[in-house]
Amino acid sequence: MLEIPLFDMHWGINHMSDYKVVLNEILELIESKHWAKIVIPFGQDFFHNDSIVNGHTTKGTVIDKVDMVKAIREGKTFMCTLIESAIKNSNEVSVVYSCGNHDASISWMFIQVLKERYGDIVDDSFKFRKCVAFGKNAIMFTHGNSKQATAKNLAHIFPIAFPMEFGLAEVREVHAGHLHHEAEADIFGVMVRRLSSGTDTTEWTDKEDYVGAHKRFMLFEYDVNKLRAIHYI
Repeated sequence: MLEIPLFDMHWGINHMSDYKVVLNEILELIESKHWAKIVIPFGQDFFHNDSIVNGHTTKGTVIDKVDMVKAIREGKTFMCTLIESAIKNSNEVSVVYSCGNHDASISWMFIQVLKERYGDIVDDSFKFRKCVAFGKNAIMFTHGNSKQATAKNLAHIFPIAFPMEFGLAEVREVHAGHLHHEAEADIFGVMVRRLSSGTDTTEWTDKEDYVGAHKRFMLFEYDVNKLRAIHYI
């Protein structure tokens, strides 16, 4: 299985000119073999603003306004190219909506376009945590923007939120975004990862002193028994 969690892309701050190389490298990996399954989490602050008119996040926080018309058009091209390559090169594709804190409304409406085009492979349910299982692997996705979303708490939430998937797995991972930099903690057999992002430095990351964070995305390759590789794009 190939998992493609492109968290915190912030389209609008970034453009196709920034992400063309990212897309090409992912397509090269997808096309390198025929996969049993490809999972593409979608959301996770895919867009920078939650308004076409104003520079607002979902909560109404005022941030830098971007050209959301351009962002939506370019984001659509990016995602459709990615999904169509995945369909051609795997037995099963799953596009899973995972809510962020910047763009909950626009990204959910956007995924309706993907669901209309690609049908049941798209999970558009509005939940703050999702889980995907493959063989002896189970991965919980969440944005992790709440104050309670510490590594320890996320590890404890996993078996409560998804007891069946957790109980059947031997490899248990939590993948969260939001902080735009990479971190990991192995807690009671749960690997909690904060995923890095390939986005440019934003006003928020600059204020939070994440200006030195690696600008890259992390893709995960699994066999039925274990995590085999992490690909940095």
